[in-house]
Amino acid sequence: MRRFFARARALHERGVLGMNQRNAALVLPLNPRRHVPRVDDKLLTKRLAEAAGIPTPRSLGAVRSDGIKGIDFSVVKNTRIYESVALQFRAEFFNLTNTVRFAPPNTSFGAAAFGQVSAQSNQPRVVQFALKLIY
Repeated sequence: MRRFFARARALHERGVLGMNQRNAALVLPLNPRRHVPRVDDKLLTKRLAEAAGIPTPRSLGAVRSDGIKGIDFSVVKNTRIYESVALQFRAEFFNLTNTVRFAPPNTSFGAAAFGQVSAQSNQPRVVQFALKLIY
């Protein structure tokens, strides 16, 4: 029986797995984990910069909204037909769990919809299939 998925050890030996480990070895010693929220939170970063006397641009319409959460998934099956010809089947699922991400609220002061969330900022689940002849 043929294996469809490579073992983690085989990937690690080929240098595919472990890239994040190498990056972490370079980045994490200089960037303690407790400082990560400062990078993700732009408004907090702006306040810290202003407190340190660093000039910053004005924040007009800066509104917090939902974080980006989504799971994309793909499955690939390669089938060799001849020595130099292969067939590849691919199934891709975008937003697999069909998670809704709402757009930020309306920031037009004085508008009837001010402060209301009235849109979705991501796509619903999308599934696509592909068949590719490789020669």
